[in-house]
Amino acid sequence: MKSTYIYYNGSNINNATLINTLITTLGGEVLAIPADCENLIKVIKNCVYNSNNIFISREFANPNTFNLLSKKIFKNYEFADYNESAGIFSIYKNKKIAFLPNNLNNIIGFLNKYFNIESNTFGNDVCFGKIKVANLNTELIKKTLSEFEGLNNPIINVTKNNLYSEVLITTFNNQDYTAQELYDNTNNKIKMLLGDDVFATTETEIQNTVVNLLLKNNIKIASAESCTGGMFSKLITAVPNSSQIFEIGITSYSNRIKQQALAVPKNILKDYGAVSKQTAAHMALGILKLSGAEIGIGITGVAGPTTSEGKSVGTVYISLTNGNYFWTRKLELGNITREEIREAAAFAALDLTRRYLECLPIVLPNYSTNINEINCLYEQPHYINSSLIFLDNNLENIINVNTSPTPDFLNFTGTNEKSNALKSLEKTVIKKQAKAKRAEQIKSDFSLKLIIENLKITANYKDFLFNSFVKTCFILLMCCSVIFATSIFFNFYINYTDTKDLNNIRAEFNINSPDFSKLLSINNNITGWVNINSTNINNPICNYIENDYYKTHNYKNKTSNLGSLYFAKNCLPETAKNIVIYGNNLNNDNMFSDLLKYKQKSFADSAQVIDFVTNNNIHQKYLIFAVIIASSNSSSENDYFNYSKTDFSNITDFSKWITEVKFRSIYDCSIPTNFTDNYLTLVTDSNEFSGAKTVVIARAISDSDNILNGYPLTVNSAPKYPSIWYKLHNSVDPYNK
Repeated sequence: MKSTYIYYNGSNINNATLINTLITTLGGEVLAIPADCENLIKVIKNCVYNSNNIFISREFANPNTFNLLSKKIFKNYEFADYNESAGIFSIYKNKKIAFLPNNLNNIIGFLNKYFNIESNTFGNDVCFGKIKVANLNTELIKKTLSEFEGLNNPIINVTKNNLYSEVLITTFNNQDYTAQELYDNTNNKIKMLLGDDVFATTETEIQNTVVNLLLKNNIKIASAESCTGGMFSKLITAVPNSSQIFEIGITSYSNRIKQQALAVPKNILKDYGAVSKQTAAHMALGILKLSGAEIGIGITGVAGPTTSEGKSVGTVYISLTNGNYFWTRKLELGNITREEIREAAAFAALDLTRRYLECLPIVLPNYSTNINEINCLYEQPHYINSSLIFLDNNLENIINVNTSPTPDFLNFTGTNEKSNALKSLEKTVIKKQAKAKRAEQIKSDFSLKLIIENLKITANYKDFLFNSFVKTCFILLMCCSVIFATSIFFNFYINYTDTKDLNNIRAEFNINSPDFSKLLSINNNITGWVNINSTNINNPICNYIENDYYKTHNYKNKTSNLGSLYFAKNCLPETAKNIVIYGNNLNNDNMFSDLLKYKQKSFADSAQVIDFVTNNNIHQKYLIFAVIIASSNSSSENDYFNYSKTDFSNITDFSKWITEVKFRSIYDCSIPTNFTDNYLTLVTDSNEFSGAKTVVIARAISDSDNILNGYPLTVNSAPKYPSIWYKLHNSVDPYNK
C-alpha cells in the first residue's frame, strides 16, 4: 500500500523534521508544492492513481482551500470544523485522504488511532457517505437531525446542492462498533428521520431512482413539457434501460400544439392561461391518453427572462396523473437564471414521480379526482406534506404519521348511473320524436277533413259516397289490424322460437371446453363464441356474408329479427389485431342489447371481462377499457372515427387509433394499451341519434395479469362525441372549434 505526503514547500525546519519522521514511519513519497489550492487539486488527482493513502499537511487546512476542494473533488462535502490538534478524513475515488493535525505528537496520536502502520492502510477504521434529500430547507433538516449535533463520531454535515440537500456522514470505529457498522446504523436512522424526502443514499441521481422504481413496478411514463423544453425527458432517457418505461415526450411551447396534440381545451387556455395548474393537469392527461402510459407528466411555467400572462419569472406548475387522480405542484422559484428554473422544474417533476411510485400501492396524499378542481401543492418547506417517520427512544417502534387508505375503486361515486350528458340527450330525442308525431297527426287530420269537404260538392252522392268511404275505411282498418296483429304475433313467435333455440344451444355449449362440432353441423359459418358474465351476451358468432346477411338471419340461416352476432368483413380472428363483432339491438335483452347498459358505470364495473373462443382453438379473455358513442355515417361526419379497424399498418397507425379510442371513451381506464396487444371490439345500434353506435372495446389479458375481476374505471369528464351529438345538445364541440 503506497502512501503520499503533500506539504507546503515553504515549511520551516520543524515541518521538515516532521516530514522525515513520517516517511521513516510509514514509507512512501513526499511532495512539496506551493500553497496554491488549484495546484493542490491537480496533485491530489494525480496521486489517487498511484497511492492508496494521501496525507496533506496542516498548511492547506483553511476554509478557502476546503471550499474549493469540496466543490471540485469532494462533491460539495462540507468539512466539519475541528481544532488544530485533530485530523479529518475524506474519500475520493475510493482512496483515503487525511488532513493531518498541526504537530508531530498529534500526528502520531492520529495515526495510532486510525492508521494501521503494519499494513500501511486505514482499513475499515473510517467510512464516508452521503444521503440525498429532496428538500432545500437545510435548517429544517439540521433540526430534524439535532441529536447528531456536536458529535465527533459519527460526524454529520448538512449542505445545500443547487437542487437538493445532502447529509454527509463520516464514522470511525470505536470499542462497540466498526466504522462500517456505525455508518450503517447512522445511515438507517437518518433515512427514517427524514422519511420520504430521501431519494438516494449513494452518488445516484434522482432520475436513476425514478427509472429504477418504474422498472420495478413495470410502469410506463410519458411527459408533456413547456418551459423545461424536454429536460425531464432528457434526464429520464439518459438512464440505461429507460426505453422499457418511457413512452413519449412532447415539448409543447405553443397553445396550438397544446390543443391539437394534447387536447387541452381551448376554454381552459383562454380562462386560466397556458401557465396554470389547470393547463398542467390537462397536458398530463393528454399525454397519458396519447401514449397509453400509466403516468402522465405535464410541466408549464415562466422560465424568463420576462413575465408571461401576468405570472412572475420562476412560476412553474407540474402535474402528474394516472388517469384517475391528479397531483399538481406550484413552484415559486424567484428571479434566478432561466437554466436554473428549468433544472429546478425538471427535478421537482422527477421528485413528484418518485414520491408517487414509492407510495404504491398506497395512493399518494393530497390528490384531486376532478380535473376541474385541482389542488395545488407548494414547494416549501416540503413538496408534499411529507410523511416523516419518527422513532421512539428505543429505536424500535416506527410511527408513520401521514398515510392514505387505498381508494375503493369499485364503489366510486363520482357520477350517477346515467351521466347528465346522457340524460340530456334522452330528453332531446324524446322531444324531437313527440314533435314529429304531432306534425304527422295534424297532417293526417287535415287530409281527412279535406276529403270529406270535397265529397260535399255533389249533394246527391254525398250520403252514398260518405257511407261507402266509411265502410271502406272500416274494412281497411280491420284488414290492417288483422295484418298488424298477425305481424306482431308472427314476430313474437319467431323471436320466441329464436330465443328458445339460442337458450338450448347455450345450454349445450361449454366455453371452458368448447366443442364446435355440433354448431358446424348446423352452419359451417359459425366460427366463434363470445360470453360476458352478468349479461345476456352468450352467443355463437358467424362469419361475415355480403349485405350484413346476419342482421336479418339467425345462426341457423333462418330469417330472424334478432339476427346473429357476426364478424366484420375480412376479419379473421386468427390474424386480426382488432377482432370486430357486430350484433343487433332490439331493446329486448337479446344479441347486443346489453351493450347499451355499459353507459351505466355500475354495470360496466360488474361486467368488464369478456370470454372469446373460436373453432380454431383460440381461447382468450379480454378486459373492457373503453365505451364509445360513435357515428356510422362516415360521409356526413367531419370527425368520423373508424372504430372498426381490424389491422394497423404500423405502430403510428395504431397509436392514432388508440388515442382516439381513449379521447372518445366515456370512461378512463389506466390499463396499458400497446401495439403488441390484441383487441376485441363489440358494436351495436344506439339511440343517441340517427346512425349512432355503442362501441365497447377490450384488450386481451391473461391469468398472470391478476385483473380477471376487472380494472378501475373512472368517468371521463369530457369524452369526445361525434359532432352531431353537440348539435343535439346545443353545445360547442371543444374538439372541433
